[in-house]
Amino acid sequence: MTAELTRRCTMALLSSLALATLVGLVALGPVTLQVGAHLFADERPLGWVPNASNVLTHLPLFAVGWWGWRRMRALDAPADLKRPWSWFFVAAVPAGLLGGLYHWAPDDTRFVLSQMTRSFTSVLLLCVFLAERVDRRWGSRPVLLGWLAATLLGGLWWAGTRHIEGAGDLRPLLWIGLSPLLLVPAGIWRLPGSRMSGAHWLVVLLLFAVAHLLQWADVAVMLALDGAASGHALHHLALAGCIGWLAYCADAPVRAAAPAPAGAEPEGATALSTQRSTSLNTSS
Repeated sequence: MTAELTRRCTMALLSSLALATLVGLVALGPVTLQVGAHLFADERPLGWVPNASNVLTHLPLFAVGWWGWRRMRALDAPADLKRPWSWFFVAAVPAGLLGGLYHWAPDDTRFVLSQMTRSFTSVLLLCVFLAERVDRRWGSRPVLLGWLAATLLGGLWWAGTRHIEGAGDLRPLLWIGLSPLLLVPAGIWRLPGSRMSGAHWLVVLLLFAVAHLLQWADVAVMLALDGAASGHALHHLALAGCIGWLAYCADAPVRAAAPAPAGAEPEGATALSTQRSTSLNTSS
């Protein structure tokens, strides 16, 4: 099987998964916030900060977002490859801000605003993956603005269904936010890349999975740690660690030359950071 045929088959699989997920959510019916959605295992204040652990654990998102953005500014790469990375790291900052504000005083509206930033950040990561491994046009400004518009429409859909039916429907935001977890695993080994290896992406997926597991086991983790930390607070730190890992790996070239994505010209010799090239090239 040729590289082009492999790419086409993999893209067909990714498209099928995306469509199947959308159809499944439509068949599932409205997904709404349940009673108790804003209750967390650790609601202890710290001084004047309410729900301190869940609020303060959003602060690392500011640091890793800024660090990743700085690294992207120094990266010598085509604009359509740099752009989704830069947008991703910039989006991590409002995601941290709105997440912290939500936990400061939890309510439905703040939750959805926070979910919108998280969904947009997630789909930007998918655009990073597709721009590198499929077609650079996934990193173009119109595509990224299209996903931003889709996210805003998802928020408006929630507000509209809440006004009409009394309970907002989160399905559009969930579909946008879950896309990397569903689609990236299907393509990391079949689609060659020039920046991050399959092993790098596997670490990203594992950190995402651990983060969501910690969120699900909020109370159990706090009991296991004798009240030292809750699962939800550690969920925030795991997400920050995931973004930090992406910032660390984003300028790492894969040793084996990869075929250029469709619609792209060969990059040629690119000036790359040499700070850690030996270790990352070996790992890939």
